[in-house]
Amino acid sequence: METDQSEIYGVQLGLHSKNLEVDSGVLPPVVIDGSGAGLIATKPVPLTEPCDVLEPLFAFLYPKKWPHYIDRYFPEEYLNIGEAAEKYDIHYARTYCHVHFKELLRRGSYFKDAIGFAAKHNKLDLLNYAGS
Repeated sequence: METDQSEIYGVQLGLHSKNLEVDSGVLPPVVIDGSGAGLIATKPVPLTEPCDVLEPLFAFLYPKKWPHYIDRYFPEEYLNIGEAAEKYDIHYARTYCHVHFKELLRRGSYFKDAIGFAAKHNKLDLLNYAGS
C-alpha cells in the first residue's frame, strides 16, 4: 500500500508547473501522465525544508503574491529562505534575499552569517561589499 505523502509532510503547496518551469532553475519539468522524466503532477514531492521556509520561498513564483510581509522576518529566517532559494534556484527569491543580505552587511548585523552565506554560494559582490 502506498503512503499518502500529505500525511507524512503535512502540507501540500499546490504549485503551478509553468511557474516552476519558468522561475526555478533546478526543479525538473512536470509531466501530467507520468510518461517522462520529471515531477508527476498528481503526486506530492517531499521537500526537506519546513513549511515556514517553503511558503514564502514559493510565493516568489507568483509576482502578484510576493510575500510583502517578508520584511518582518528575522535575519536567521532570511538565511533559511536564502539557502532554499539557492537550492531550488528560485530566481526572484535569490535576488530579494541577496539585497537583504547586503543590507545586513551594511548595518553590521548578522555579519558572520551573511559572510558565510556569501562565501558558500560564491556571492563575490557581497564578499567585496563586506570587505569595503
